[in-house]
Amino acid sequence: MFHQVFDNPIQHAGILGMKWGVRRYQNKDGSLTPAGKKHYAQQQSGSDDYQRTRMLRAKGTKNLSTKELQELTQRMNLEKQYNSLNPSDYAKGMDFTKKIIAAGTTAASLYALTKTPLGKAVISSIKNANRSKALDLAYRRAMGG
Repeated sequence: MFHQVFDNPIQHAGILGMKWGVRRYQNKDGSLTPAGKKHYAQQQSGSDDYQRTRMLRAKGTKNLSTKELQELTQRMNLEKQYNSLNPSDYAKGMDFTKKIIAAGTTAASLYALTKTPLGKAVISSIKNANRSKALDLAYRRAMGG
């Protein structure tokens, strides 16, 4: 049988002094310790208004007072206006894609039109008109006029 010996095995001892199932920043009842409050406060991003809006959304509209609902609605309207004035890269890409698809659809429609009797008649009349103009121009040049 094969037997290998590793000089530097990978070991993980966790955090020195930590007990299994004990969280670093929580009391036994699940509340945060002062160090936990400080730690999680640093992790949250956004302004105080944004954090308050997130909290109000989590409460649900039925549990909000009129003032809180008004505050939430005003913040959401402001965010919507801002987003409409500053479209994201995704929105810009979607607009560009729609324009490309519209141009492709127009080209496909024109091609399909050329295969119909009406389209063939239009092409024929354009060719004849161009031929007539070309002949008139050549005649005039030949006659010096």
